[in-house]
Amino acid sequence: MTRNYSRNSKLGAIPGSLRRRTAMNPYVKDLAPLPDYRLLLYFENGETRIFDAAPYLEKGVFTRIRHPGLFGLAKVVAGSVEWPGEVDLSYDTLYLESKPVAHAEAT
Repeated sequence: MTRNYSRNSKLGAIPGSLRRRTAMNPYVKDLAPLPDYRLLLYFENGETRIFDAAPYLEKGVFTRIRHPGLFGLAKVVAGSVEWPGEVDLSYDTLYLESKPVAHAEAT
């Protein structure tokens, strides 16, 4: 059985399939708030995606941004999205839970 190991890894030999699974998701570079607690997200890899934040607004700290005016104050901070009061969502969550624009518009 042939294995694809990295010889340059400081952690030792890492199978190629594991390296692919641990690749980082792209950072958010810009956003536009949309109606119904959605965000139009522009990622550094050129993708444009829509994130539906509504399911999060009934949980924990996210209840603080349920007011549409406050939700609209979202801004990009270090590749993630943040609202006043240090409420934020990671770029991983935003990328993995969002839908590409063409697919999101169809649903």
